[in-house]
Amino acid sequence: MGRHFPSDPQVCGHLMTDGTLGRTGKMALTSWLLAPIRAPRALPLLPGAIDDAMTREGTATCAPSAATTGAKRKSPSSSSGVNPFSIASRAASAPSTSSRRGADPNPETLPRGDYHLPNHPSSLLRYEPAAMSCTRDEYEQLWRFADSVAPTPNPMNRNVNLLRKQATFGATYRFGAQVSQRVDLPSRDTWPALVRRCVDDAVQRVDPSDGARDSYRANVAAHVNWYPNGRSGMGRHRDAEPDLVPGAPIFSYSFSSASADGLPRIFDVYRLGAKRPIAAVPLSHGDVLVMAGTTQETHEHGVRATAKRAYAGESRINVTVRAFKPGSLAVRVEK
Repeated sequence: MGRHFPSDPQVCGHLMTDGTLGRTGKMALTSWLLAPIRAPRALPLLPGAIDDAMTREGTATCAPSAATTGAKRKSPSSSSGVNPFSIASRAASAPSTSSRRGADPNPETLPRGDYHLPNHPSSLLRYEPAAMSCTRDEYEQLWRFADSVAPTPNPMNRNVNLLRKQATFGATYRFGAQVSQRVDLPSRDTWPALVRRCVDDAVQRVDPSDGARDSYRANVAAHVNWYPNGRSGMGRHRDAEPDLVPGAPIFSYSFSSASADGLPRIFDVYRLGAKRPIAAVPLSHGDVLVMAGTTQETHEHGVRATAKRAYAGESRINVTVRAFKPGSLAVRVEK
């Protein structure tokens, strides 16, 4: 049913004596017509809003999955076939009590645990705050490494480079129109210490049964993003490139130049095709986020950019560990 001409005085007040609209009236009418299709107001920060079926004061929240307290469980298989990988089991943990400064509004601390994405029980996020240590020397060593990394052209404007730099240790990583520079080092032993430790930590998080851990270790690569400040973010995407092992867990490690006193960066999770995120996870120094099961098939994710002054002086490094298909051209023969 079409919309009738408005009786709103804001529009009708601009009618000319002959019943037509003047320039101001046309602008008012255009504004009225566009009102139903305008983008809604910006979504507020929703840390922990993994399951929007439960609400608290209009903000979706979810408790960690009870599955973390049971016996060792396999990650659900992906639609690409039997998934040989699963995350190593662990005991359920109490909510984190670490105190962190937050953006405006302040993100509350998200309890560590496993979170099933709504309507997709096979899509799993595991969040572990402050689970990975990082010394000042390790951070600065990896940050200096960015000096040897070529800038990435902006895919939307090839004449401009992205603020964020990126490189991949162990593979040539292609995603969309971007190609991550492959680090030309002879072996893993020569990688920066923090990258090596993230890879070792990720491998140990894979369930060792059925040789899955050894398979993951043999085909692993670490993608590093260097964010100079809050204005550098990561657009929404999913890690579904053909060179990656479908369903293998993806491990994301966050580090801040301000260490534990740093502001969290917001990791948004979207349903495929949705305009608004269903979750906003605050990532701070040392946080580990694992995406497992069918997450890459059902959802997208990104890192929110912000122009807030509080973020201007804080850099961030993210190390993402992924498993590539055996024999893939992307994987270096350097093991």
